[in-house]
Amino acid sequence: MLFALGDPASFVGLLLGFLAALFARAWAVRAARSALRLPRAPRPTLRSVVDPFGAVAAAVAGTGWGRHADLDLRATRGRRVAVVAAGLCAPLLLGLLVLVGLRLAYGGGAGPVGATLLHGFRTGLGPAADAGAGLAVALLCFSLLNLLPLPPLDGFSLLWVAMRRPGAHAARIRHTLVEQNVGPLILMILSFFPIGGPYLLLPAELLASLLLLALW
Repeated sequence: MLFALGDPASFVGLLLGFLAALFARAWAVRAARSALRLPRAPRPTLRSVVDPFGAVAAAVAGTGWGRHADLDLRATRGRRVAVVAAGLCAPLLLGLLVLVGLRLAYGGGAGPVGATLLHGFRTGLGPAADAGAGLAVALLCFSLLNLLPLPPLDGFSLLWVAMRRPGAHAARIRHTLVEQNVGPLILMILSFFPIGGPYLLLPAELLASLLLLALW
């Protein structure tokens, strides 16, 4: 995200988009638990949704992740999957809604897109459009990154809660990746390498580019 400082409006959009993604995910999980008559999660706060490693990754690479989902939620497997899936889908849907809103407001023409979306870019439609595009990009890239099956991302959480009865081998893998913070360490390395264009985010930026072209 720091690479986007050269485009202030886009930088503001990326920052707000990352924060919006964190809170959209947390509120969606809270709403899903309430709808499924499970114990409600506490009201989301900045401290409760921000993962320190994820925040550093967002500052350097452009996007990051939030705190991991509750992997030991006492509920049926279907309800556990629904809760995690709600948090996984909410930022993506919000990002798509922002794109549709930009389309309605500006009538298309998103300007240059490519593999540097998270470094900021100008749409050619003014600062407000640049900020809106940054907001949408941050939401989309957060969601697409969150699909990866590594903790604390929701892709891993979804795999875990979908298991009928995790065996001893799966428990050892979870202990290594979650309790020993190996998962966040792997994500941090991939978020930093190479500096200026981390490989981890290239697929997310490519898909976000395609969505920009299709919906704006």
